[in-house]
Amino acid sequence: MPDDTMPECDPLLEVPLRLYLLCCLTDARWQSIAEVAGALDEPVASIISHVKTLKWTEYLETKGEGCGLEMRLTDTGVEQLGAHVAALETVVGKAARLSAKVRRRCQPAETVPVKAEDHTWFLKRAEVRFAEAVGDNVRLHTPTGVHLVRVPISRLTRAWEPAFARVHRSYLVAVDAVGALHRMPDGGTMIQTDCGLVPVSRRRLPALRGELLRMAR
Repeated sequence: MPDDTMPECDPLLEVPLRLYLLCCLTDARWQSIAEVAGALDEPVASIISHVKTLKWTEYLETKGEGCGLEMRLTDTGVEQLGAHVAALETVVGKAARLSAKVRRRCQPAETVPVKAEDHTWFLKRAEVRFAEAVGDNVRLHTPTGVHLVRVPISRLTRAWEPAFARVHRSYLVAVDAVGALHRMPDGGTMIQTDCGLVPVSRRRLPALRGELLRMAR
């Protein structure tokens, strides 16, 4: 790389080992290359090229040669290391928060609020045999009755998979509620549950059969 050409990415961030190397020099004293390599648990030969790159960027200064090489952070190195570590902590923190948020959103809800005329009660997910889309709402079929809830079937699918399988654009069925698969005279397939029959689209039938076989093993 020509001396007057700066890399697009800060060399400190291109290779994690370079960041670790500077972290070993944060006390600003002169340290031998053998001492730094030992702290990194790396052979001296593996860090020499990185030392040269960091010297070229003026993040550290060196004296001596070969096994007698010593190095320490420059003021620029201290400043850049602090800035990068702070930025990485921010990135990692935000990534952790986003991941936790997604995990919470994807966790299956154990109950579903069902609104009656003057009260709201909570239906246990384990009681539901299948869900039937009705516009933007869903009818939940249970042994004790059918209950209308204000939630799109697509959202319910995301929340309840894999315990429930989307077997049709309008139906979501509890996998452990499938009693049998019936071939109909018109060539279609229906799922038998203790709350009624549920249609299965041809496109989704192989995946359902695979899931049932997996559970049977």
